[in-house]
Amino acid sequence: MKHEQLYMDTISKLGHQPQMIKTIEECAELQKAFAKLLNNWNEKDYNNAIEEIADVQIMIDQMKLVFCIEAVKCAKKDKIKRLKSRVYDTTEVPTLQPTFAAFDKKE
Repeated sequence: MKHEQLYMDTISKLGHQPQMIKTIEECAELQKAFAKLLNNWNEKDYNNAIEEIADVQIMIDQMKLVFCIEAVKCAKKDKIKRLKSRVYDTTEVPTLQPTFAAFDKKE
């Protein structure tokens, strides 16, 4: 990780719990930025969303250190594998048509 020492120093100085709270706050700000942008796509809100993505990435990088970066890498590997199977699986799932046998009685 490029700024690992900075993140470790930040966690040491501020504490992991306050940084976890900051991560929650930054995620909420990103959610709000996306919602605002989707309601009215404009350059100002687009740029704000970019800023919030950067903030969240910085906080996530810190959380990787708090929660063991290797464990996160392992979990991410599994999640990527599952995503690939969802995106690239060409097996078609049959569509089931609902039946209403009880209502199809002929009088």
